[in-house]
Amino acid sequence: MKPIAERPLVDTETGDTVFVRFFEPVKQDVDWVCTYQVKELEIEGEGHGIDSLQALIIAIELARQALERCGRSLTWYDHEPGDIGIPKSVPTIVDRAEQLRINKWIDDEINRWSEARLRKRRSRKR
Repeated sequence: MKPIAERPLVDTETGDTVFVRFFEPVKQDVDWVCTYQVKELEIEGEGHGIDSLQALIIAIELARQALERCGRSLTWYDHEPGDIGIPKSVPTIVDRAEQLRINKWIDDEINRWSEARLRKRRSRKR
């Protein structure tokens, strides 16, 4: 089976590269299943959804959680140790009002961070 997406991660302590891979979602009975795998760490699992996109999104979230729990100091390119570049997703199991509240908080924090970086950059130019 050929992966549809993969991300190389580096173990900051050993220098070893591992790959998190996602495979094409397949229809099984009434739902869809998307397999993920980190062969080098013996991590494998499945995301299940009512359609292929939901199965993929859930697989990505489950892979992120498994990598955070694996006990290795992984990083994506030159990011900080522990930053694997897979953002946490807002669960759709909470009601719509709660999703909107969480998304607004995330957006506000990103804007606050961006504005602070911009102010810092402008102050260096003076």
